[in-house]
Amino acid sequence: MELWKDAFLTGSYIVHMLFEWFLCIYVFILPKQFDIFYALYIFLLIFLKFIFRYECIINFMDKKLVDSSYELGSDPKDIPFKRELYDNNSYLILFINFLIVLNLIILIVRNKNVFIKGLSFFNIIIWIFIEYKTQDYYKIIFA
Repeated sequence: MELWKDAFLTGSYIVHMLFEWFLCIYVFILPKQFDIFYALYIFLLIFLKFIFRYECIINFMDKKLVDSSYELGSDPKDIPFKRELYDNNSYLILFINFLIVLNLIILIVRNKNVFIKGLSFFNIIIWIFIEYKTQDYYKIIFA
């Protein structure tokens, strides 16, 4: 693969990972006045995953860069940055998703705003559904 493709992919993987880890630690670093933005951001991610057939648009672009014949939604379980940076470690991926759901639960608990509570609850349910569709957690459960 060409050098610029490798550099682009590496940069894309790192940025993707940083955004994911931000989602994990949000409630521990930012005050609750930003909770609406966090809940809306998660909702936007969920919405885009449904539009892009359970794929993140960044993952799709990475896959398309590596294989120009790749079709959207044909392999949503293959997440390039998790494969490259986490070695598809199911325990780590489960922990990351646990932290994201925990953040959403904390949003429900620490807010009086009904919209934030409802949106966070909705995000939890749909996030779990999407993770069920895109991850192989049975490796952990039945290992």
